[in-house]
Amino acid sequence: MTEFQTILLDTFKAFARFCDEHKLKYFAIAGTALGAYRHQGFIPWDDDLDVVMKREDYEKLISIKKWETYKISHFLDGEFPEPFAKFYSTKYSIWENKRYPVIVGPWVDVFPIDLDDSIHPHTSLQNEFNQTRWKYRKTIEYIPWGEIGYDIIHLRGLNAWIKLVQKVSMPVMKKYYLHKLKQLTNKASSIQEGDLYVHYGSFPDRHERRFFDEGYDVLPFEDTKIRVPKHIEDYLAFKFGPNYITPPPPEKRFGHHSAFYTNLKEHKTVKEIIKEKGNDFETDKIITIKSLINTLKSKKSY
Repeated sequence: MTEFQTILLDTFKAFARFCDEHKLKYFAIAGTALGAYRHQGFIPWDDDLDVVMKREDYEKLISIKKWETYKISHFLDGEFPEPFAKFYSTKYSIWENKRYPVIVGPWVDVFPIDLDDSIHPHTSLQNEFNQTRWKYRKTIEYIPWGEIGYDIIHLRGLNAWIKLVQKVSMPVMKKYYLHKLKQLTNKASSIQEGDLYVHYGSFPDRHERRFFDEGYDVLPFEDTKIRVPKHIEDYLAFKFGPNYITPPPPEKRFGHHSAFYTNLKEHKTVKEIIKEKGNDFETDKIITIKSLINTLKSKKSY
């Protein structure tokens, strides 16, 4: 295992203990379930751990913000851009996307699942949810003033104006879209009938109820065990196709996560990370106010 996977495995063990302590039921899904079945642990090139919970358990999860040295955060907290929760250690520092200044540790992604109707799927609700979520993401983006300055001195007035309006209006629009997302989430979770489960997001997956309503199976996962959906072979065939047992060719064996900043030794705040990165933090499209003033002076004609 990699250093990251070793820490992630410890995080999962803590998550499993947390679920047992609070009587919450989870199911490993996607690449995590495939890794348990095919590799008895992580897929060697994988870099995350995904589980789902039924809505009732999920709501209990996100109501508990801290547990031991771990934290549970989710997008309705007003920080995360993705529509699910993260269970992570507070001992480390991972800043995933530079546009969203949130510091986490190696994490377990937890997706809520709600009932859906295979005959009349709630596509309009999903579309409205996704459109609103993408607008909400814009309200929590990190836009340095220096980036606006960069557009100004390079005569990109329209870009600078759009970013300025976005930055100034962020607090108000964030509150509006967050409220709307909560309404849509409540609407999705209120559906009481359906023969499928779905989680809302960029790629809403629909699953047969039998995978999650008939208990769970337990598989080895590295030096511990993990819960997976019932009828695991059917689930994996549905998710990955009939050849799921065959690993992909070497050129396709890579993780799908990258991070702007990773520190697996200690926890740091956003301000500490920016200070540590110094000039490295300022890309060719970002300048400081001081450098903006100097540039404008140098352009002054006499």
